[in-house]
Amino acid sequence: MRIGVAEGFAVACMSAMVHDLHADFPLLRPEWIVATSAGLEQTLAEGNLDLAILVDPLFLKGVRLSALGAQPNGWAGPVALKHIQATPRSLAKFTVVTTPPQTAMYRATFAWFAEDKVTPQQVCVCSSLNAALQLVGDGLGVGIFPEKVIQAFSVQPGLQKLNSEPGVRDGHVYVADRVSADEARTASLQRTIERTCARLGYFETLTHWPSR
Repeated sequence: MRIGVAEGFAVACMSAMVHDLHADFPLLRPEWIVATSAGLEQTLAEGNLDLAILVDPLFLKGVRLSALGAQPNGWAGPVALKHIQATPRSLAKFTVVTTPPQTAMYRATFAWFAEDKVTPQQVCVCSSLNAALQLVGDGLGVGIFPEKVIQAFSVQPGLQKLNSEPGVRDGHVYVADRVSADEARTASLQRTIERTCARLGYFETLTHWPSR
């Protein structure tokens, strides 16, 4: 199976997920593709993936989505900013590091600034979330990331979670396949993925899920 995993989710969960899927399905031979959700969803819609874990998908035609959980997000920045109150106006003067347009990270970033009708002065667009984390950890800017990812990078001495007002909205994580795929097979794999996420404490409770 060709399985796509959103990069932020992969940073925090992929090792445990690979272990658990192998334990439950020892004959499964997955090919893992780690990328942005937007790119993975397009690849899935084109029939070049069998399954994907997506964050804030675009609801493309032909893609079937099943809710997995709410991914808490937050701002991260250099340790020198750890005492700053992160507001749209206070962060707009720093370089904002994000992934390309259409990605969940980009949309969440600009939606947060738009709440206060603020536009960042300088934006650094990076195609890799891991590279974006490295840039922020090296003190070159600030960015929105899943909170579990920030925790996973806590060994990076320059990376610090920032207290923000307003808070950053949760991401909506889904297991996705094509509408023509074997629904029972997908459900079996999803049960294992759900168990992995529960063991890691990755999700918060979500009361409302976006729909088409």
